[in-house]
Amino acid sequence: MVVLYYLDAASVDRTFDLIKQSAHPESSIAFDYTVSVTEGNIDGYYGVREFTLSMKERHANEELLFSVNKGEMGAFLKQRGLKLVEHLESEEIEKKFLTDASGDLLGQMTGHFCFALASPDT
Repeated sequence: MVVLYYLDAASVDRTFDLIKQSAHPESSIAFDYTVSVTEGNIDGYYGVREFTLSMKERHANEELLFSVNKGEMGAFLKQRGLKLVEHLESEEIEKKFLTDASGDLLGQMTGHFCFALASPDT
């Protein structure tokens, strides 16, 4: 799994270009990323304001450098010769990975994190 949000935009582009150039057509890459958050929309995402403050206080050297606007990951990948195979926003991650056998939610994801699965667009 690739963690994109710690890379700058140029590094993300180089990573996806390498994947596009060298990946087998049936291969895939899983990664997580954050949707773009601004002061105007931060409170619309569960826990993001608190997460941001905590990161500044406890992990000042771990700045999140890369994000994609909500709903634009498919187009972002297509521009880089890849296709979006699966996409999970925070609520879907909770349902798939943070729900126990009885259907109870075990925890919540910070609202700006997403998971994606991509493959070469052949």
